[in-house]
Amino acid sequence: MGLANLVRNEVEHGLKNVFGVLKERINGKRFSVKNLDQQRAVEKNPVVLLHGYLQNRGVMLPLETKLRSEGFGCVHRLNYDFFRGVEETAGYINKELKIILSATRDKKVDLVGHSLGGLVALYTSLAFPEKVDRCVMLGSPNHGTWLASFGYLAVLGKPFKIFGMKFDCGSALDMTPGIGFQKKLRGLYKNDGVRRYSIFTPFDALIIEKNSEKLSYACNVNTEDLGAKDVGHASILTDDRVMDYIVGLLKE
Repeated sequence: MGLANLVRNEVEHGLKNVFGVLKERINGKRFSVKNLDQQRAVEKNPVVLLHGYLQNRGVMLPLETKLRSEGFGCVHRLNYDFFRGVEETAGYINKELKIILSATRDKKVDLVGHSLGGLVALYTSLAFPEKVDRCVMLGSPNHGTWLASFGYLAVLGKPFKIFGMKFDCGSALDMTPGIGFQKKLRGLYKNDGVRRYSIFTPFDALIIEKNSEKLSYACNVNTEDLGAKDVGHASILTDDRVMDYIVGLLKE
């Protein structure tokens, strides 16, 4: 794995991120019962995609496109407030899942989250396992990352507002190792039947703590074992080999 390839893939992901957001604004479809009912081409769980910190649902567009090309008829990218705490966000996601399951008449969904989104997906699957069949985490700081503390220190631990918009530090605090949230997360697990997968890259520049992504109750997958030896924290989301693996998981 060359450094040049890693840098190139990270830059390429950044460009896809930008254009994904632009395409989202122009052609994005809001959630509706009609769309969900018509798009269910095959009998698979609805798939809910969750973006990471300082991002929005536009970054999940390549994965949605891949899933749809593989016959997944119901794929929904959710926006959420990435400044809020994980537990609060999971409560919001749970409400959205109720709407989706009511519309599709399915019993469970599959959650796929990147970075903070993976942590949100994990908490949602632990707190509301009756609604989740599979939980797939991509580059997620399941045991925290010290880099998150910069997000907490940037606001000195206090929420603030700009033009009426509230900026919190809850998620940054939840991603900081040793904080009470991490202990609470460990205490939530039960043998609930949810299939969980944590996909990680050893070249993640944002999660520098060894084994932070790994969970004792999940299938832990190193991208190198998928033949993806040149991906980082950002490009793990759009790498074709990783996306192929996710498709395989969700088709099982």
